[in-house]
Amino acid sequence: QAISLKPDYADAIQTRGLAKQSLKDFQGATEDFKKSEGLLSTTIGKDPNNINTATVYVRRANARLGMGNKQGAIDDIQTVATLFQKSGITEGAMYQTIQNMLRILKQ
Repeated sequence: QAISLKPDYADAIQTRGLAKQSLKDFQGATEDFKKSEGLLSTTIGKDPNNINTATVYVRRANARLGMGNKQGAIDDIQTVATLFQKSGITEGAMYQTIQNMLRILKQ
Protein backbone atom coordinates (compact mmCIF):
# COMPACT_ATOMS: atom_id res chain seq x y z
CA GLN A 1 0.00 0.00 0.00
CA ALA A 2 2.89 2.39 0.70
CA ILE A 3 4.06 2.04 -2.90
CA SER A 4 0.62 2.93 -4.27
CA LEU A 5 0.62 6.07 -2.12
CA LYS A 6 4.21 7.02 -2.92
CA PRO A 7 5.59 5.12 -5.93
CA ASP A 8 9.09 6.55 -5.46
CA TYR A 9 9.47 5.27 -1.89
CA ALA A 10 12.71 3.31 -2.23
CA ASP A 11 12.49 1.60 1.18
CA ALA A 12 9.01 0.22 0.45
CA ILE A 13 10.17 -1.05 -2.93
CA GLN A 14 13.13 -2.78 -1.25
CA THR A 15 10.79 -4.37 1.27
CA ARG A 16 8.57 -5.64 -1.54
CA GLY A 17 11.70 -7.01 -3.20
CA LEU A 18 12.60 -8.89 -0.02
CA ALA A 19 9.10 -10.36 0.11
CA LYS A 20 9.38 -11.49 -3.50
CA GLN A 21 12.80 -12.97 -2.79
CA SER A 22 11.42 -14.96 0.15
CA LEU A 23 8.79 -16.35 -2.23
CA LYS A 24 11.61 -17.32 -4.64
CA ASP A 25 10.46 -14.70 -7.17
CA PHE A 26 14.05 -13.73 -7.85
CA GLN A 27 13.26 -11.94 -11.12
CA GLY A 28 10.64 -9.75 -9.43
CA ALA A 29 12.96 -9.10 -6.50
CA THR A 30 15.79 -8.11 -8.83
CA GLU A 31 13.51 -5.68 -10.64
CA ASP A 32 12.41 -4.09 -7.35
CA PHE A 33 15.99 -3.77 -6.12
CA LYS A 34 17.03 -2.22 -9.43
CA LYS A 35 14.16 0.27 -9.21
CA SER A 36 15.08 1.08 -5.61
CA GLU A 37 18.72 1.59 -6.58
CA GLY A 38 17.66 3.98 -9.32
CA LEU A 39 15.55 5.98 -6.88
CA LEU A 40 18.36 6.14 -4.33
CA SER A 41 20.79 7.28 -7.02
CA THR A 42 18.60 10.20 -7.99
CA THR A 43 17.44 11.20 -4.52
CA ILE A 44 20.49 10.83 -2.30
CA GLY A 45 23.30 9.99 -4.69
CA LYS A 46 25.48 6.93 -4.53
CA ASP A 47 26.78 7.66 -1.06
CA PRO A 48 28.29 4.52 0.51
CA ASN A 49 27.97 6.18 3.89
CA ASN A 50 24.23 5.74 3.44
CA ILE A 51 23.53 2.14 4.38
CA ASN A 52 20.56 1.98 2.02
CA THR A 53 22.80 2.46 -1.00
CA ALA A 54 25.04 -0.47 -0.12
CA THR A 55 22.15 -2.59 1.10
CA VAL A 56 20.20 -2.41 -2.14
CA TYR A 57 23.19 -3.68 -4.11
CA VAL A 58 23.76 -6.54 -1.67
CA ARG A 59 20.07 -7.49 -1.76
CA ARG A 60 20.03 -7.42 -5.54
CA ALA A 61 23.20 -9.56 -5.59
CA ASN A 62 21.42 -12.15 -3.45
CA ALA A 63 18.39 -12.13 -5.77
CA ARG A 64 20.66 -12.50 -8.78
CA LEU A 65 22.34 -15.47 -7.14
CA GLY A 66 18.91 -16.99 -6.64
CA MET A 67 18.36 -16.74 -10.40
CA GLY A 68 21.76 -18.30 -11.07
CA ASN A 69 23.25 -14.99 -12.25
CA LYS A 70 26.59 -15.23 -10.48
CA GLN A 71 28.26 -12.57 -12.64
CA GLY A 72 25.45 -10.11 -11.92
CA ALA A 73 25.93 -10.74 -8.20
CA ILE A 74 29.67 -10.16 -8.53
CA ASP A 75 29.01 -6.91 -10.40
CA ASP A 76 26.71 -5.63 -7.64
CA ILE A 77 29.12 -6.52 -4.84
CA GLN A 78 31.99 -4.99 -6.81
CA THR A 79 29.95 -1.79 -7.13
CA VAL A 80 29.63 -1.61 -3.35
CA ALA A 81 33.38 -2.20 -2.91
CA THR A 82 34.17 0.53 -5.45
CA LEU A 83 31.81 3.01 -3.79
CA PHE A 84 33.46 2.35 -0.45
CA GLN A 85 36.95 2.76 -1.90
CA LYS A 86 36.03 6.05 -3.60
CA SER A 87 34.86 7.34 -0.24
CA GLY A 88 38.02 6.21 1.53
CA ILE A 89 36.25 3.40 3.38
CA THR A 90 38.76 0.57 3.20
CA GLU A 91 38.56 -0.74 6.75
CA GLY A 92 35.91 -1.97 9.11
CA ALA A 93 33.54 -4.91 9.31
CA MET A 94 31.25 -3.85 6.50
CA TYR A 95 34.10 -3.33 4.03
CA GLN A 96 35.67 -6.65 5.03
CA THR A 97 32.32 -8.42 4.59
CA ILE A 98 32.04 -7.05 1.06
CA GLN A 99 35.59 -8.15 0.26
CA ASN A 100 34.85 -11.62 1.63
CA MET A 101 31.68 -11.85 -0.45
CA LEU A 102 33.65 -10.97 -3.56
CA ARG A 103 36.31 -13.54 -2.79
CA ILE A 104 33.72 -16.28 -2.29
CA LEU A 105 31.73 -15.36 -5.40
CA LYS A 106 34.83 -15.35 -7.59
CA GLN A 107 35.81 -18.90 -6.59
